[in-house]
Amino acid sequence: MVLFTVMNPIFLSASIQPPGIYTPSEAEPGTGSYDTDRFAIRECTLQLLGEVLRKPEAPERKESNPKPEAFDQRAVCFGGHPRISPFVLHAAESLGSIEQVEIYQAGYFEPDMPEDHKRFQNFIWGDSRRWTKEARDRLSEPERKAARDESLAAMRSKMLGRWQCYCAGFFLGGKDGVEDEWDVFVREHPQALLFPVGSTGGAARYLWETKEHACLKSWQRSPLFHNRAEDLYASLGRNRSYRGVILAAFDLINSSEFSAGRAKESC
Repeated sequence: MVLFTVMNPIFLSASIQPPGIYTPSEAEPGTGSYDTDRFAIRECTLQLLGEVLRKPEAPERKESNPKPEAFDQRAVCFGGHPRISPFVLHAAESLGSIEQVEIYQAGYFEPDMPEDHKRFQNFIWGDSRRWTKEARDRLSEPERKAARDESLAAMRSKMLGRWQCYCAGFFLGGKDGVEDEWDVFVREHPQALLFPVGSTGGAARYLWETKEHACLKSWQRSPLFHNRAEDLYASLGRNRSYRGVILAAFDLINSSEFSAGRAKESC
């Protein structure tokens, strides 16, 4: 088992879309279209959370020993999605680590927000405006799109601001939203390691096929880069044994400058 020692939170970008084909808006001609694999997204999400939220046993110490330095208790941050949030909530509650999860929600989607979102201790609205279904229904289609985009942009700005100091980002499935969050994350967190899990399909597959250079560049902060990068990158796109993929990713993270004792100096 990997001992999870990073002190900065992981960012999770994931969504499960209705059945259908995703075609990236800015894809090169001939790049292709991408199915989203909801079963793969679910399994990868659960395996990721099982490692991130697992609390290693603390070593015994005398009461006279000084207390360890306080650090950021958030382990995972993500934007709420009705098909992803229940998996995160179930895993966090099962592991007794709900306080380590931070969820952000765009105000435009308040009428669609599942009740179980309220069970997250660290629930944060991404923007100041709350919407009702009636208020949205009064808008024209262009107005609804503008309001939706404005609300999502505000949430992502708050969720992904560089003060958040993430150590790594995992991108699973999804469509345009996952691509948008990739763009903001890469811009605001150039020090973070990048993991697009292409085997989950959708936007993550497109990112895995087109962003290899950016990912490998981010992994160079780990001394394990030269020995493991090629195999790990291939496994992100082809391996559906997600426990092994996640463990290998954490080997890179925990050996980088974000390992315990050095994380704060890197942001």
